[in-house]
Amino acid sequence: RMAQNKQREPWRNAERHYCAVCNAWMGSDRQSIALHENGKKHLEQMQQATETRREDKQRQDRQAQLLASSLKTMEQAAALSS
Repeated sequence: RMAQNKQREPWRNAERHYCAVCNAWMGSDRQSIALHENGKKHLEQMQQATETRREDKQRQDRQAQLLASSLKTMEQAAALSS
């Protein structure tokens, strides 16, 4: 049946575009993608994803600094006890 549809409607594009940010499928034509990417929901979710990445990065940096300071403290303690 799919082959029949392709023969009858060759101008239709069966491909779909996936937006990982919104977890949504849409037509793969430029107009559909642009309409989606300029939409309120997509822009809000992009902003939220950016904030989440920034917070995760800050958390990782704080953990790295804590680890570095802990290792420095342990090394100093080890050097004093030697």
